[in-house]
Amino acid sequence: MGRTQRAAEHAAAPPARHHRCAVQGGRHRPRLPVHHLRRHGCHHHRGRRALRGRRRARHHAGHAHRGHRGHGLRGRLPADRYRHRAAGPRTAQPRRRHARLWRARALRERVTLVWGAQGDGTAGTFYPVWTIIDGSVMPKEPPPNIDAVTQALARYDRDSAGGTYVVRGLDVIMGEDLATGQQVYTVREGAARVNGHPLELGASRRLVYEAKPDLFFVDSEPHTSAGTAAQRIRFDRQPAVGTPQVRVQARKTVTLTHGGFTGAADPLPDNAVLAVDSVVQAGTTYVQGTDWKLVGGQIDWSPSGAEPVPGSTYQVTYQYMLNATPTAVDSTGFTVEGALKDTLVLVSYHYALRRYDRLVLNSEGQLQWVPGVPAAWSPKVPSAPSGTLALASVYQSWDSNRRVDQDAVRVVPMQTLKAYQDHIQTIYADLAELRLSVDVSGRHSGVKKGLFADPMLDNGLRDAGRAQTGHILGGHLRLPLNVQLHQIGTDITTPQTTPYQAVPVLSQLGRTTTMLVNPYGAFDPLPSSIKLTPAVDYWTEVQTTWANPIIESFWSGESERVLSDTSKNIEFLRQIDVQFWIDFPVGETLTEVSFDGIPVTPEPLAGSTLVATAQGLKGKFKIPARVPAGTKAVRFTGRGGSHAETIFTGQGTLRSRTLASVVVVVIWPTGWDPLAQTFTLSTTREVCGTRLWFTTPGKEDVQVQLREVTGGVPSRGVIAECVLKPEQIRADIAAGKPTLAQWAPQLLEAGVEYAIVILTNDMTTAVAVAELGGWDQARAQWVTSQPYSVGVLLSSSNASTWTPHQTRDLAFELLAAEHTANTRTIELGSFAVQDATDLMVQAGAMLPAADSQVVFAMQLEDGTTLEAAAGQPVQLASRYNGEVAVRAKLSGNTQLAAHLLPGMQLAAASLQNTGDYISPTINAGSNTTLSVVAEALLPAGSSLAVQMQAEGSSTWVNVPYLSTSPQTAGVLEITYRLAGINAERLRVRLVLTGSHSARPQVTNLRAIVI
Repeated sequence: MGRTQRAAEHAAAPPARHHRCAVQGGRHRPRLPVHHLRRHGCHHHRGRRALRGRRRARHHAGHAHRGHRGHGLRGRLPADRYRHRAAGPRTAQPRRRHARLWRARALRERVTLVWGAQGDGTAGTFYPVWTIIDGSVMPKEPPPNIDAVTQALARYDRDSAGGTYVVRGLDVIMGEDLATGQQVYTVREGAARVNGHPLELGASRRLVYEAKPDLFFVDSEPHTSAGTAAQRIRFDRQPAVGTPQVRVQARKTVTLTHGGFTGAADPLPDNAVLAVDSVVQAGTTYVQGTDWKLVGGQIDWSPSGAEPVPGSTYQVTYQYMLNATPTAVDSTGFTVEGALKDTLVLVSYHYALRRYDRLVLNSEGQLQWVPGVPAAWSPKVPSAPSGTLALASVYQSWDSNRRVDQDAVRVVPMQTLKAYQDHIQTIYADLAELRLSVDVSGRHSGVKKGLFADPMLDNGLRDAGRAQTGHILGGHLRLPLNVQLHQIGTDITTPQTTPYQAVPVLSQLGRTTTMLVNPYGAFDPLPSSIKLTPAVDYWTEVQTTWANPIIESFWSGESERVLSDTSKNIEFLRQIDVQFWIDFPVGETLTEVSFDGIPVTPEPLAGSTLVATAQGLKGKFKIPARVPAGTKAVRFTGRGGSHAETIFTGQGTLRSRTLASVVVVVIWPTGWDPLAQTFTLSTTREVCGTRLWFTTPGKEDVQVQLREVTGGVPSRGVIAECVLKPEQIRADIAAGKPTLAQWAPQLLEAGVEYAIVILTNDMTTAVAVAELGGWDQARAQWVTSQPYSVGVLLSSSNASTWTPHQTRDLAFELLAAEHTANTRTIELGSFAVQDATDLMVQAGAMLPAADSQVVFAMQLEDGTTLEAAAGQPVQLASRYNGEVAVRAKLSGNTQLAAHLLPGMQLAAASLQNTGDYISPTINAGSNTTLSVVAEALLPAGSSLAVQMQAEGSSTWVNVPYLSTSPQTAGVLEITYRLAGINAERLRVRLVLTGSHSARPQVTNLRAIVI
């Protein structure tokens, strides 16, 4: 067709149709012909007159997506909605000078947008706009429990009040057991806060708990028989489970038929024959050794003496071991008969080991049981897993003594605090009155010369100027313990857990553009990586003449009294050598080391120097004297400006710590230029690394950190970190392969915001990010919604002030540990102990779930294995000298398992046979009488002696025993009295004597001089 014809057809064409803007969903104002859109400024179509095919479709669909965000639906653009025609009579070409005039192109393009759901079968390309679940449109902002305000309130509650406590109710009540043996408990309605978040139970909950005891086998326990009649025998270890095997020494008379020839041996019907009392036939008694002998359970007639006629019968009375059938069996004992008087009754049975089980409440309102480690004598209450609230502990005695201890931490209402204050004022008034009356009575009555009382709560009332050996622990005076300390598991420098593999749990895989890690050009040297060995010390020293407070751990479970915080002695770190490894640059020389701000002198290890090589720098330093126990900062500085900082933890006791929630956090200084991506997990997981997509590698190391988030931005607390060398970074853009940054699994709580922070010291390193509206070439799709709606990408030039990038998110894949085995055993070494009576392993453990445990097995040379939790003492059957092999047994589930922290110690204690206590001076006088009263628990084999020393004398005089009155639970109130004392003042000394199996205890000492 020629130019003239085309022009004529154009002139004859009807007016162009007016345009309706598909973007706005209505009429575009003003209505203009298509060829006027560019000229009159339709911003949706400006410069796009000749868009063809899918490109035009993307244009409209993209705008349709943005135009209908508020409708709460999803948009679909069918692929078959395009009609392309060559230029024809209806083509309008007003601009003849256009370069593409008379060329074939689309006459009309009609775009039809429809709303639909993903997977509904409608043809076309689906562009997601809104997500609808169960009829509700899912918001783009974070859920309420992780928004900034709620997080700030939760953090404030955690910082000010601990964050985990009972507000009201939630008492645990023990009910009747089911017929199947399952235990029944009821948790009353109430409210609590768990990890800073509120939780309310509107109704009580009934729990059916299938508690199973751990059984211990007792082989051939001896008892002395009172006679052949039926007698009751009690088990030494209770409660017993099942039917016991009872072997008694019984007497029996049988008739035997002599063999068919002279000298034959006639077998007795029982195998375990101990002795033959008589062999008789028709009034003839045959003599053992002359006529017969007992051989292998047979009456052997081979001796040359007299014997019965072959084939005749005779009677034999003998003693033998009988497997008796017990009757009236229960958990405490049984009845047996037939045992000869004063002979042994051997009993073999299983008994249930006692333990504590703990009921906890997690942040989702789920009730979980945490079983404790069983023990024969002193079970320990298990720690509550991190992020849970302990409601109660159940003492599993497996008999009628089972009880529920309501040990939940509870908030105290203000009116109760006011009542406490009033009571304290009353107590102060009463105490002042009592002191005055006692003072007047002692000074002026002429009857009572001196008074002294010590409830044994602490060491504050004993004579601090006299050397003494008795230990006051748990409200009692006890025999002293000498402790040998062994560092175990020294080759363990990182937290250990069960075998696992890293699996992705959270990801943002979109990659549309890149972003520099250090766009602001902050070039201060980054801190170097560092490791301390050990980094934790669980033993401390005390500036006092008394026992180390650590020894109190050996008496755990035997007393429920709590020492006052004001009476505790100041604990100091031990002066031990600490080895270090620093990843300084090659050639850097270590010049300064400070421990808790105190300069210390570093020393190189054997065969090395304090100059860094390609393998880093190794050395050691000694902890300074009299450094108070706690967490201490350790800083290393090099001559060239390199530096490193870490922490050392020295804690004297484990009883007051919840190691399940201990996370080592290093405070990161400001002054560096990081890039960060925040995220939140929906479930609690053990995060062990991340994958990042680098687009441009640099020449400097890259540090990838896991940090806490405060107020929506990363805090200075570093939970874990990984250093990537330049050669480790994969920056193949075409292949799109990520770089792996890994660290030891760290427990991250659900609903808590954390951040991945990237730092480097150059302006070249760049990472892939996804930007809203960009084209993701790897996945061949447009990014039509916020790439990761719950987190945000941030950048900073000083790690203090952050800039959020609301339309961008880091391309990352968060990795968590998926445990491939539920258990793991770790050998911690073998150690020689001397004269040990008690063993205890001190260690830190992270227990993130109810079924995660760390149990230490201590094996003796005879094969005996003793199991205990961290900080749980084990009392040996006798004094032991030899090797102790220690193993750690870790357990858990697929997602959460126990973690064993570095820095473990084996404490071997030797109980001393004697210990003493000396009181301060007490007023006396001429011809006075001293009366001493004390409450004592004195097992068989132990004793308590009371002595008096007059002031100015070096002789201790025994105070005679006067009387005893029983108290409760085996405790005796013992009175001692000595008359005819002539001294202005005197002292009282208590002397305890016992053994490893007989351990005396004394409390509530009172002395009066009359």
